[in-house]
This record gives sequence, C-alpha cells and structure tokens, in this order.
Amino acid sequence: MAGRGCGWQVAAAAALICTLSADRAVLKNIDWSLLLTFCGFFIFIGNVSAVPAFSGGLGTLIASMASLISYKQICREKPAEKGRYLACFTAANAVFLLAMAVLAIIL
Repeated sequence: MAGRGCGWQVAAAAALICTLSADRAVLKNIDWSLLLTFCGFFIFIGNVSAVPAFSGGLGTLIASMASLISYKQICREKPAEKGRYLACFTAANAVFLLAMAVLAIIL
C-alpha cells in the first residue's frame, strides 16, 4: 500500500459497489477489451521498466496507450483513414528518430 490511502482492493470494491448501486446498465457499455488492454500494458510496462536497458526511446503504435486509443477511435469513426493515420504516425516517429540520431552524433 502506497502512502496512507486504502489498498487498491478497497478502492476497486468501492467503485464497483457505487457503479452497481447507481446504474447497472453502465457495465454493459464498458469497452472491456480496452480495459483489459490497459491492465495488461500497465503490468507489462511495470515489468519492462525494471530492466535498466529499456530506459526510453521512440514509441511504436503499440508502445503508447494514447496512440492505441486514438488509432482505435480512427478505426471506429473513419475506417478508411486508418492507413493514412498509421502512415503519418510512422513517418513522424521516423523523423523524430532521425533527429535524435543526429543529436546523438553531434552531442
């Protein structure tokens, strides 16, 4: 338990009880796959961050949770644009990688 707060189990139980008492239909609208993806990535990132060799770097589409969420939104709202989104995302990362490589050589 971090700090003086309650444990995560107590917080999770309180959130579930409040949700069930307020509106049970909300549970049907939850994107469970996205929620499980968050949990999996937090566990994975927690383990990877303990390895000193992985101290940072450029993100791929699957390395950033915000990128995954935005990509999922593009796929849902504008499916024809997902290829363009992926190309722009990859190009921006390549440009940033090149800039970082140049700076690493200079400095």
